[in-house]
Amino acid sequence: MQESATTMEQPKRLLVSVKSVLILAAGLVLIAGTQLFVFPENTKQDFAWTIKSPITAAFMGAAYYASFVLVVGGARQRYWTRARISLFSPMAFTFAMLIASLQHLDAFHFNDSAFFPRFAAWAWMVVYVVVPPLEAVVLYLQLRAPGIDLPRTAPMPAPVRWTLRAQAAIMLVLGAALFVVPAVAAPLWPWKLTLFTAQVTGGWLLGFGVAAVQAARENDWTRIGAACASYGLIGLLELVAVARFPAAIDWAQPAGWIYVAFLVSIVIVSGVSLSTISRLRTQAQ
Repeated sequence: MQESATTMEQPKRLLVSVKSVLILAAGLVLIAGTQLFVFPENTKQDFAWTIKSPITAAFMGAAYYASFVLVVGGARQRYWTRARISLFSPMAFTFAMLIASLQHLDAFHFNDSAFFPRFAAWAWMVVYVVVPPLEAVVLYLQLRAPGIDLPRTAPMPAPVRWTLRAQAAIMLVLGAALFVVPAVAAPLWPWKLTLFTAQVTGGWLLGFGVAAVQAARENDWTRIGAACASYGLIGLLELVAVARFPAAIDWAQPAGWIYVAFLVSIVIVSGVSLSTISRLRTQAQ
């Protein structure tokens, strides 16, 4: 009985099952990120469905690359406290993608005459049918595992937390609108979206919005290192996507400039966060 009580008071370790799912996710998002960000104009031949707008494909690819950093960072952790931000955010996105994919089955290359796009379509569906419930199962097991949270040792300044909350609110509200009522919300986006890509974009906003909310809630620099790096990467790569396809945006409208300003704010928050984390690690050595 005493041994059991002692175990419960130890920091909760990250389960091997959670690590395995995060590593699996890392491989999948790296593949998707490369297909979409490096070759955004080749989705008819190389992806699960045709994305006619290259900037939309590049947007998705950038988000996948940023997710790679997030899940790999989580998989490298020893304790659940420092890894959980790497699971909740991808879960929000994968469940959104499962729902959106089932609503747009006609968009996929299931019957394409070429092998690879047909394979990519079926692979996409298998991934988004299997991974979300798998994430839910390992989360359930992780939450039931014995142990407690690591103590907070490096609280975040209030201005950083409130900035993250403000950014999260924008992403969550717009993401929910794009996902639930894509026909209504799509015109708010800086470039043209189909109903399907509007929902996919909304899913990404929901995923990163969840990460921003959780980072502010964790309120400890030692718990959010991977998320900070992922956050900065999404901002930088989305700016690169804009620079690659500027003609896709109507710069006479405010949406494009607001979008760029928001991305810059993400990069700034990430830069400040990573600088602080690096300084704290140096001091601890």
